[in-house]
Amino acid sequence: MRVLLTSLSLCLLLTSCDVFNSSNNNVDVKLTEAIKKWNSNNSQNYTFENSRTCECMLPYEYTVEVVNGEVIAVYFEKEENFSYESEQMIIQSTNTIDELFDILEQYEKTADHFEVTFHEELGYPTKINIDPSEEMADEEIILEISNYTSVNN
Repeated sequence: MRVLLTSLSLCLLLTSCDVFNSSNNNVDVKLTEAIKKWNSNNSQNYTFENSRTCECMLPYEYTVEVVNGEVIAVYFEKEENFSYESEQMIIQSTNTIDELFDILEQYEKTADHFEVTFHEELGYPTKINIDPSEEMADEEIILEISNYTSVNN
């Protein structure tokens, strides 16, 4: 009886490891496919709306303008009560979509919580929820990206 229970436990343990590993591979494939879709657009000039949430501030929304692959402007959706320093910090910490993919690649295997959804056709991330370390406070990355528009110059 003891041998049977030990064998059964070992089988369950090995099966659960396979399931865990295959889900990790699905995240890799999904991210890789999204990057390929995004890169196939060769988009260097675009705008998108970004909704950002963090523990340290109230949620806020803004439009990001990217030209030649660099953030050149950030437009807040409504009158926000940020100090100049806070507003500058937001602008400096705003990423292009290419930079968001770099962040995703950095955390996909190391974060305690990693959840991302991609635009089906264009591949850019539409929802990002990353907690690099559950033991630390205020380092989470929670973004929602919408209304992507390619801008032709």
